[in-house]
Amino acid sequence: MGVFFAGLAITFLVPLNVLVNEHRLYLPLFGAIFALVATLGQGRRGIIRCGWGLAVIFFLLSWQRNHIWHNELTLWSNAVNKAPHAFRVQSNLGLALYEQGELEQAREALERALAINPHYARTWSNLGLVYEGLRQYAAAETAYGRALAQRSDLVGTRANLGGLYIGLGRYEDAIEELGQALTRDPHSVVARTNLGLAHQRAGRLAEAVAEYERA
Repeated sequence: MGVFFAGLAITFLVPLNVLVNEHRLYLPLFGAIFALVATLGQGRRGIIRCGWGLAVIFFLLSWQRNHIWHNELTLWSNAVNKAPHAFRVQSNLGLALYEQGELEQAREALERALAINPHYARTWSNLGLVYEGLRQYAAAETAYGRALAQRSDLVGTRANLGGLYIGLGRYEDAIEELGQALTRDPHSVVARTNLGLAHQRAGRLAEAVAEYERA
């Protein structure tokens, strides 16, 4: 049991940088299992009974957890009930809700995440997608801008911003933004395709065809 508590003490001495760190239990469990077997395993029959009992308990616990791990939405919905003030949990829940088409709930989750930590670019980028889906285009442009102000290398965000400009009829802005995206990643198919669409909408058909062929 001394090994068990000493192993757990590491968790308190070394800060955990993410919510999911189940491996912190691996070392302490050596001591706990040894203590359990020594206590209950009086002879071979006791060890066998102990093993079967643990197998049944762990099976039931695993079966109980299966519905939580059904998909991203069920997983992060459960996590947010346990850690509502964890930035990463709220951010991942927002993305899962967006992928399920629950845009208003996704907006609320991502805004809660950014209230906790406003310095994570990908969350701003995801919020831009949500605003765009809600047809709040000015808010979407602002969110993409906040993301790029913190991480100018986010090619996907630039591609999404370029797509937003195309939808708004701002073709020159779209071409400039998508050109910057392709400078950073010339193999981005989304940015290349959006650039072709921007040229097409602007009436530059030869340039559009060239970009589509590159894509």
